Amino acid sequence: DTLVRFSVSPPADVVRPTALVVDDDPDMAAFVAEIARDAGCEVLATSDPVEALARVRPGVFDLVVTDVRMSALDGIDLIASVRKKDPDVILLAMTAFGSIPTAVRAMRAGAHDYLSKPFSPEEMTLRIERAVADRRVRKELSSLRAQVGDRFSVRAIVGKSLATRRLGDLVGR
Repeated sequence: DTLVRFSVSPPADVVRPTALVVDDDPDMAAFVAEIARDAGCEVLATSDPVEALARVRPGVFDLVVTDVRMSALDGIDLIASVRKKDPDVILLAMTAFGSIPTAVRAMRAGAHDYLSKPFSPEEMTLRIERAVADRRVRKELSSLRAQVGDRFSVRAIVGKSLATRRLGDLVGR
């Protein structure tokens, strides 16, 4: 079994961010998973990128940390596929074969950040914490936009004149 779950029971009122760690080197997957757990995440780690992709669904994971070079599935392809399945998940790419073109490919595929191996646990922790904070801000922004949209609905404005349409556009913004 290539799937390893790392977790610690948080206080009942705390919702821990969820992370999926994918690296075809099981030791590296476990190392990164441990860092993510220590950073406060509920973590699922696997050395099988195909299995990882099968587990991705909208809203299941806040963060996916993946190696770029893997034998079963290219990490750039994994990033693009995860992005299609869940456009809101934060993706971190890591590789031992770091280069600017590879970093650019990863970012274009949908990676939020890029990290070259070897890295220190502190560096990975910082990247994970930043990604989790960014995900939290994005969720809050989406929630606030929905609340504002419900309270100040353009549908409440009735009229067909140019001035009324402009007012509706302004309220929508």
